[in-house]
Amino acid sequence: MSAGTKAGAYAQMIKGKLEELTGKATNNTRLTNKGRKDMVAGKAREVGQNAKQKFRK
Repeated sequence: MSAGTKAGAYAQMIKGKLEELTGKATNNTRLTNKGRKDMVAGKAREVGQNAKQKFRK
């Protein structure tokens, strides 16, 4: 996984975690759910890139 792709996936997961925590703190379920969605999307990007790397070897 290239450094840029890895950084993008981690950035998306961090952004999602911050949104989720902000949503919980403000009792905003929409923001909490959006944060969870971003975290899952970031993790999926990371897993997809890791799988791609395994098949290249």
